[in-house]
Amino acid sequence: MGFTDQLATDLYGRLRDTGGWLPATAVAGPVLNPSAAQLVSVIDEAFGAASAQQATLLISFVGHGAAIGDGDFFLLAHDSPAVPNSHNAFHLAQGIRERIGASALDGLIVLIDACETGQGVQGAARRWADLLAQSYGRMEMLVAADEDSAFGGCFTRTMLETFDAGMPLRGENLLPGDLIAPIAHSCRYQFPQHLSFTAGMISTAPGSDPGLWLVPNTARRRDALTGRPAAGFVDQLTRTLLLTDTIRGHLDDVVDAGGHRLRAVVGPAGSGKSTLLALLIRPSLADGLPISPGYVTAAVFLTVNSSVEAVAAELSAQLSERLPGYVDALEEARYFADSQGFDSDAFDVEVRQPLANMGRPGVRVTIVLDGLDQPAEGPRRLLIAAVADLTRRHDLGHVRVIVGIRAGTGVEQVPELRHMHRIALTVPTDGALAAIIRASRVRPPYGPAPWDAEPVTLGPLGGPRIGPDAGGWLLARLLVEVDVALYDHSVVGATELNAVVAQRVQRATATPIMEVASAIDPLLAVLVAAGAGPVLPIELLDAALVALGTPIGTARIRDIAVSLGVLVTRDRPGSARESLGITHEALLPGLAAALDLDLGDAHRAITAAIEAGGSAGADDYARGSAVRHYLAYSDSAAALAFLGTLETARAADNRDLWAAWSPLFAAAVGSFHPNTLAAEARLAYWAATSDDLSGAGPGNS
Repeated sequence: MGFTDQLATDLYGRLRDTGGWLPATAVAGPVLNPSAAQLVSVIDEAFGAASAQQATLLISFVGHGAAIGDGDFFLLAHDSPAVPNSHNAFHLAQGIRERIGASALDGLIVLIDACETGQGVQGAARRWADLLAQSYGRMEMLVAADEDSAFGGCFTRTMLETFDAGMPLRGENLLPGDLIAPIAHSCRYQFPQHLSFTAGMISTAPGSDPGLWLVPNTARRRDALTGRPAAGFVDQLTRTLLLTDTIRGHLDDVVDAGGHRLRAVVGPAGSGKSTLLALLIRPSLADGLPISPGYVTAAVFLTVNSSVEAVAAELSAQLSERLPGYVDALEEARYFADSQGFDSDAFDVEVRQPLANMGRPGVRVTIVLDGLDQPAEGPRRLLIAAVADLTRRHDLGHVRVIVGIRAGTGVEQVPELRHMHRIALTVPTDGALAAIIRASRVRPPYGPAPWDAEPVTLGPLGGPRIGPDAGGWLLARLLVEVDVALYDHSVVGATELNAVVAQRVQRATATPIMEVASAIDPLLAVLVAAGAGPVLPIELLDAALVALGTPIGTARIRDIAVSLGVLVTRDRPGSARESLGITHEALLPGLAAALDLDLGDAHRAITAAIEAGGSAGADDYARGSAVRHYLAYSDSAAALAFLGTLETARAADNRDLWAAWSPLFAAAVGSFHPNTLAAEARLAYWAATSDDLSGAGPGNS
């Protein structure tokens, strides 16, 4: 087969150049036309290199294969006979099994373009499952065919074509399971097979571990969040999307209200606010939605860690990439602020003024800020003031802002936002929840599913009733994970959200692997302390677990994160810059109650990790969260000292800094504590220095 060398070379180059994969062997490129001995040797070398670095290993093979028995599939070398054995070819199932047992990988991906690979999948399912279960490992396997032939390298050619074209209905990165449909469509006489191992479980479901990806999805290039930290969160919001008529109606309502400068999507927890806004960012996921990916110019999903400075920096970065002329307008605003002695704050310099400078016919900017109720009290006031300014100033008439607000938090009632146009969401109906449960169930790799005989129903006759405070879409996803065989007679009885959360944690800890079982509570405690959203850098999570006496390493953290399913969200999964967190704030009370660990200890562990130092991402997290963590266990002196290190030469930014954090001192240690008074004194000083005679900064009185 003369095409195999070129296909292998092209695939290797694309994975390296586009996906950022590094060589696993000393060979500068793919290993071409090896002997059987060389094939075994390079696989040994690759496992050794990846294991030494605790890295993810990707093995791809393009060539001849042969199945000679039940689960016995061989990769053939140039000197392998027609009827191979383990001495003159590579037995896929047994060979990988032997190396899995002796390695410390952070995940494994296997891609095989050869004939008769179905027996390789069968062998893997039978011979890898016990070892991967014992190690709690993660693996994705995608092969070209079932029991029959694979023709002309179609599997690899289609993979390369899909890498180039992208997949509009998939996420930020392409996963092995995503490629099943395009390969099956293009290679009409062969049937690709997929297998996944996560958290000790075997599955045929695509996307079990978003960290085991191949290349970035080029179809996402025009989205507002492409390459940004929140892209992984949008992936999770839309991965199991059920696009109901109600959601379509709400999307139309948002788009049709485009004449309003401020639109607010308001609803209770679990009503789908974040998902609705994610669909505006990725409109290709909602067939028929009359907008393009350019509709949203920039977007931020706010969390308890969000500060006005961090939001300004993120919006400025996105606008610089997506809005022609913004870089020049930004430089002009910075020059004016620095040279004219005008003491503007960070949001004014990085966002407001550059946008004002671009107010001309033909320019339309739409900014999405989800979770306006999420930040702590001080930063929230500043962000509300910023939103009000963007949607009221005459010179910003070309700017539109869409916010998401949880109903009942009071944010939807603040006077500064009374000009907003509301789109009200309600919790999904029982029928909608039953539908998403049906759509989310994964069939076992072999044999019938338990629900084949009886369908799932939710309601007073066929199972639990979903009340208005039960958690909406969150509850549906949790129910599927609590009982993977969910159907009428096995539906979970307790549908109050906190109860189902407790059952989900209990299910995760019910593993015979003591290292995993004992690490789940500390890991969840640290993430609960960090707050909702993918906010905590994995390096800080790792260091915090060390401080708690649970040194498991980043590979094991990812193993556990995958096992926790919908409870945990990840940004930039699988990379050194990965961040993790609890998926939604509605899950926090149930998790806190279910954990056998003092959250004060978790906050201390995070500050210990911060104090040890780290990357730029860890420093960014510290700037937005260290004070909150110190005050959580009443160390107001450390919080005060840390805030002092954040002061800059710009008086307005320092005023906003102390305005954001000083209310937390009173809540933590009392209004008359010396450190509370010291924080208020710093606020008063910088307010006076910045000529803010109110002494409180924007958004305060």
